[in-house]
Amino acid sequence: MVEQAVLEFLAALSPDLRQAALFPFASEERRNWHYIPRQRRGVPLKQMTEAQRRAAKALLHATLSARGQTRVEDIMWLEKCSGGDREG
Repeated sequence: MVEQAVLEFLAALSPDLRQAALFPFASEERRNWHYIPRQRRGVPLKQMTEAQRRAAKALLHATLSARGQTRVEDIMWLEKCSGGDREG
């Protein structure tokens, strides 16, 4: 299930976005997961098409517990409310 979600997410991305989304396992960026408003490498959801966002959310659902999914959805909602999802 997780492997399929990963493959579908990567297949949904354009070559440029796929390159931006992938990091070597030893990369320090993979540890940059905490919620502090600052620039990060990767691909923001706002730069994805609707189909790409659906694939990203399916990947989250395949890898997170129910509690983790709720937290992610809450954070995304708060980002929208605070205006933090705007380009800036």
